[in-house]
Amino acid sequence: MVWEHKDSATIPDHVIYHCNIVTKKPKGGVTIINGHEYDIDENDLLCYAVSELTHSVSLVEDNLRIMWIFGFHLPRAFINL
Repeated sequence: MVWEHKDSATIPDHVIYHCNIVTKKPKGGVTIINGHEYDIDENDLLCYAVSELTHSVSLVEDNLRIMWIFGFHLPRAFINL
C-alpha cells in the first residue's frame, strides 16, 4: 500500500486537484480517500483535492495498472471544501 499522505501545495492560496482515469484496471490498486475506498472501473473519472484529503492506494495484486493523472493548482476560493 502507498502510505497515507496529503500532497504539499506549492503555490500560496491554491489547492492541488487531481483527476484520475484508469485505462487498465488490475486486481487491487483501490484508491482510499479519508478512509473511504473508491474502486473505480476502467475509463471512470475520479477527481479530488490531493492537498486537502488524506489518500493512499491498496497494493496492485496482479500485472499492472495504467492510470492517467491530470493535476491542477486551483485557487482555494475556486474549490468548495
